[in-house]
Amino acid sequence: MASLRPPLVMVVDDDPVLCEFICMALGEQGYRTVSAGDGMLALTMIERELPALILMDVGMPALGGREFATRVRQLWGDAVPCVVMSGSAPSAADRADPAFAHFLPKPFDLDDLFAVTELFAPQPSLQPEPGSLHRLP
Repeated sequence: MASLRPPLVMVVDDDPVLCEFICMALGEQGYRTVSAGDGMLALTMIERELPALILMDVGMPALGGREFATRVRQLWGDAVPCVVMSGSAPSAADRADPAFAHFLPKPFDLDDLFAVTELFAPQPSLQPEPGSLHRLP
């Protein structure tokens, strides 16, 4: 049976206001969230609990977005998709980079944020899985 625990979404961006806004918006949608201001801190936090999704900026101090996403992919493979939030259009190299699962252009509206989050970290269904209920004799 699938877990009913809400997915954990990590927001990695050096803009604390944006991190707080995204975490608050996703929290209101039922997600658990954590944030980090740079890639090094995020890697440390991931060791405590693997998120279902990482929403990340590319230009960050300490460990930039490309290096961070590459490290995440090396350590956890496809288990943790990294969605890039960026104010600039992704280059052909960015689009071809397997470390990046998707691109969310800044500024974005909440509907786009929620759609991307649900795509990569779907909420658990409150409906029972087929065959999970048994009739009592």
